[in-house]
Amino acid sequence: MITRSSPMLKIALISSYASPLAVSGSVDCDSLGFYVGQLGSELGALGCQVDIFTRRDRIEQPQVHFWRPNVRIIHVPAGPPGVFGREPLQPYIEQFGRFMVGFARRQRGGYDIAHACDLRSGCAAQQLRRTLGVPYVVTLHAPPAQQGSAAAVALQQQLLKDADSVLVLCRRQRDALQGVSGGRHTRIDIVPCGFDPALFWPVRLRARVVLGLPTDAFLVLHVGRLGPGHDIDTAIEGIAQLAGQHAVTARLLVLGAAVPDEGGHLARPLDALLSHQPCETPQSTRSQQSSTSQSLDQSHPSVQSHQLSHLGEFNRLRDLAIRLDVEVAFLGPQPASALRHWYSAADVCIATSCYNAFGAAVLAAMACATPVVGCIDGAVVDGETGYLIAPRDPAALADRLASLHANPVQARSFGVQGWRRAHRHYTWRSVAQRLTAVYAQVLAGVAADVAADGACELAGKVASKVGASASLA
Repeated sequence: MITRSSPMLKIALISSYASPLAVSGSVDCDSLGFYVGQLGSELGALGCQVDIFTRRDRIEQPQVHFWRPNVRIIHVPAGPPGVFGREPLQPYIEQFGRFMVGFARRQRGGYDIAHACDLRSGCAAQQLRRTLGVPYVVTLHAPPAQQGSAAAVALQQQLLKDADSVLVLCRRQRDALQGVSGGRHTRIDIVPCGFDPALFWPVRLRARVVLGLPTDAFLVLHVGRLGPGHDIDTAIEGIAQLAGQHAVTARLLVLGAAVPDEGGHLARPLDALLSHQPCETPQSTRSQQSSTSQSLDQSHPSVQSHQLSHLGEFNRLRDLAIRLDVEVAFLGPQPASALRHWYSAADVCIATSCYNAFGAAVLAAMACATPVVGCIDGAVVDGETGYLIAPRDPAALADRLASLHANPVQARSFGVQGWRRAHRHYTWRSVAQRLTAVYAQVLAGVAADVAADGACELAGKVASKVGASASLA
């Protein structure tokens, strides 16, 4: 229960390269910007005062944008204007942190806690604590082996030792981090993703009509971006084995992957899959991406290199699908209003990637009463809401898809149970409440340490904030 008598928590939410504003038109529900926006909005709704720090990517953006009740977006001038990914931002992360420190000094009362929402944002959180003593937590979204460069792996090890709490999305990620940390951390907490009930609900009876999809096709949905860590290979290979070993023909829909303009944008022509095109077509998305890529290419050479790697990955996946005779539609990001139709239209949603293994896409599928198969844990209960399989196991994926195809009554039961579980445990509101409980525990530890050092007045101030955050949880 929320009480207003205690001072509310002031939170610095750090998302150095991904802004919630960047996903306002089309929602990639596994994107960092979407994740940060949902967390910030719900924390604000709980009464916390939230500042989301993200890099300014357009020169006309105001420094302070009043976004939602109790939530501001702070545009940080770090590096030249332009949309960067994670790696191109790295040279400017210290500049990002210095701006945060200066901004925090000008805020009355400063911040009670900082939350770095990805690995590289942890650098800025470290600067905030080192300079102003603000405790911080950091969310790590990828397993240790998939953090990228050697510098990123080293940063992860540093954060495991330095952060007041490391947050992960699922048990698999926690176990992987514990395996590489050697016990050199204070705590690892599981705080999952969530879903928005106002955005996702079952519309199966009309979804295929709205999207122009054939009513008799067995449709398998995969949500994720291009890249080896997102393991679209296993999805394609599993669909191929489903046909070869079980005589079941399925069509694979890949949603959310921004498809390069060069080299075509579909592994098979879209009109082979759609009887007519919806109002927001992959072709229109493609033209938007093309114009965007031209502006990106002019902004930073690292971005151009990143785009070329995506083009190569797309061509590789397209060639794999053609070689295995698998029908795949790369649909790109879709408008928020269309997402529930795509999730509801699918017979099965698959989550084959250990990267972001418990992402919001799984919960969106469950909220739309679609069974899930994949290497996820926590949300999906094996044999009740879907099936769990080992990572990179196309044969197991094919077996489970064949089982659901042969047992539509069981598939519907999985969908209903998944819907119930999602609403019971995984709305963004419940996730935000779990997060405030972690904040409270971190601040309680800080208060105890301060009291042990004899700084009673400061300890009392921190303890009052602990009471405020505990009342939210």
